Amino acid sequence: MDAELFGSDWVWFGKDRMERKGGGLGFLAKKSLKPRLPKPGQESILWLEVEFCGKWYLGLIYLVPSALIASKMAILSEIRQGIVEFSGKGKVLVLGDFNARMGDLPNSLNLLSGSQVPLLVARTSRDQKVSSLGRKVMASLNEAGLVLLNGVGEMAEFTTLGDTVIDLIWAQSGDLNAFEQLSVMEDEDGVSDHHFLVTATFKLADTDVRPQPVRAEHQQVRWNVKSRGNLMAGWTPPKIVHGNTRAGAESTWDCWLDSMKRTVELGLGHAPTHEA
Repeated sequence: MDAELFGSDWVWFGKDRMERKGGGLGFLAKKSLKPRLPKPGQESILWLEVEFCGKWYLGLIYLVPSALIASKMAILSEIRQGIVEFSGKGKVLVLGDFNARMGDLPNSLNLLSGSQVPLLVARTSRDQKVSSLGRKVMASLNEAGLVLLNGVGEMAEFTTLGDTVIDLIWAQSGDLNAFEQLSVMEDEDGVSDHHFLVTATFKLADTDVRPQPVRAEHQQVRWNVKSRGNLMAGWTPPKIVHGNTRAGAESTWDCWLDSMKRTVELGLGHAPTHEA
């Protein structure tokens, strides 16, 4: 692969399957995205870091159909550790061949600690079968704060020639509003039993595309203890809208985001910088 890409704008990051000829995991990335491998992983997981309007961490996963369920759950546990590690550093996407079928199972998210009623993000799919592994994968990654995008907003198309939906893309719940569509491109040449490409499209905000640095001479922004009264008087808890529609999820996120912005405006202030 390196020889094929020599002199091009692309670079390959791959991991072969042990004790088996052929197969494995891999990313083909543009050099302009400054791709790198942020951490080593086991045979079935590959993480890639790229830069585009900030850092993105892409977790690629493959669950071998013949593997024991304990092995598959161990892989999910490791991918969740990566999600926790990278969530504070940039945006996180997880994708790959999960060999798990989820039918119309909705995403079920507990966004508030102690909340008894989860936020449901509805899905529809041409693949109506729900496997035992599919339920486990959905529960595990929803608990880690990820939303399965296949079937959100529009029906999930088959990703294999066997009429199943097993090639999946997951995003953080906070990025759900930026998600636009997921598309599947069929493999017309018939070189694989999977369709050629499954892609997710996100719309980035202008602030993501053109970040403007904020400069303040001889001042620094910090928590302003004098605004505590304003904070306590002016802050109201966000209104949570529960439901099994995307509109409900968007409404909940908008309310939560507005509440957080008000909190920042009330609680942050400028304080003089002490020079040594």
